Amino acid sequence: MPRSHICPSCLTELARIRAVPDRHYRLPIVICPKCKLACVRTKHPDQVFWREIRQLLRSVRLLTITILITLLAGGTLAGMSVAMEPVFTDNRGNFLEPSSIDLDDTYFLLAAICFVLLGSGAVRVAYAHQRLWTAWLILMIPSTVFVSFDWLVGWGMNHIKKMMNISPNLEIPSTPEMLGRSKMFLLLTIVASIGMILGVFLNRMIQTCSRKRVSKIRRKIKKRQVKQY
Repeated sequence: MPRSHICPSCLTELARIRAVPDRHYRLPIVICPKCKLACVRTKHPDQVFWREIRQLLRSVRLLTITILITLLAGGTLAGMSVAMEPVFTDNRGNFLEPSSIDLDDTYFLLAAICFVLLGSGAVRVAYAHQRLWTAWLILMIPSTVFVSFDWLVGWGMNHIKKMMNISPNLEIPSTPEMLGRSKMFLLLTIVASIGMILGVFLNRMIQTCSRKRVSKIRRKIKKRQVKQY
């Protein structure tokens, strides 16, 4: 049930009449149907408080989604570099010749590129209010942290292996393998940069659709203003 709104001139109930923003002052105005008096519709303090709470919760939710997108994109970039290392590099950490790569491995490479492009494009859309290089740095921070952690764990395990003479059957990445992962990470970083550029065009398409929707709403409001005046 709407909150009561009484006309101060003729005491007509105006709660059922929708308020339209004024063209000059942008205040919610209601025109009394009997005496034609323009009344400003104010908001109750409790209504303002709960609206601010909802806006705060919406901001927290958007922030959480943005952080999750960033972590997922950075984890995808780092994880794909680890998964692609044994497929596209040799025991010394060098890239294999294109002729020695199987067709199934080529499909895996295309899937990895698509995942990285999708993740980097999503990060660009999520940080549309930031500059391109700022969004790129935001993506590089978690992915670099993940790769550095992988390096530290691999280096530490290799160091412990040498000190304690652990059985070589234990699956510990060697130094050439870590080097190959770093090379794959640099290669996928270039792919992520391309995904950032594609995200700019995607963001422009989203903004264009939003502008069309806003302009449509403004035309409806203007029509209501013309009817009231």
